[in-house]
Amino acid sequence: MENTSIKTTRLEIRFSLKSIYFSVKTNMIFQGYRFERAFK
Repeated sequence: MENTSIKTTRLEIRFSLKSIYFSVKTNMIFQGYRFERAFK
């Protein structure tokens, strides 16, 4: 019982970290695109 709850929390943490990383990556790509557009 306790083991499964620990597993789910670990999965949730991993999932949230992945989503944060993905959003940051997308944001960086978007910012870089705007940056290039501004200088071209």
